[in-house]
Amino acid sequence: TEERTTICCYCACGCGMLASVRDGELVHVEGDPDHFVGEGGLCPKGASEFQAEYIVNPENGKLEENPARVTSPKVRRPGGTDWEDISWDDAISEIARHMKDTRDATFQEKNDDGVTINRTEAIGCLGGSSMPIEEEYLIVKLFRELGTLTMDNQAR
Repeated sequence: TEERTTICCYCACGCGMLASVRDGELVHVEGDPDHFVGEGGLCPKGASEFQAEYIVNPENGKLEENPARVTSPKVRRPGGTDWEDISWDDAISEIARHMKDTRDATFQEKNDDGVTINRTEAIGCLGGSSMPIEEEYLIVKLFRELGTLTMDNQAR
């Protein structure tokens, strides 16, 4: 087993982690006691990062791939009760189509006084703290171009 250092991806704290790898597969994750941020501690999200991919089978105590892990985009159609797998290309196309249709249906060029406002109040954007500032900058630019007013970031 090889031990590699990494950074937790769940928030902007940047806690250090030790990742144990065997034959190219992740087999264990724990806090890095030598890292200056978490000093070996991890929050519940960071501590459970490993379980996203693997679980310990309670029947035999062996490490197995997590059968509940989602590995592809899914969609639940209007009125449907089941999720269906779709391709990444289809997912991106459907999201783009929904955003365009929503923007077209709700776009306001002028307010009641005739002043140009060019906005939509029907689309919002929530950024994530695990993204670098450059990525957040591009996301904000995109949503401002769409005319979105409601933008926030959960990095608190």
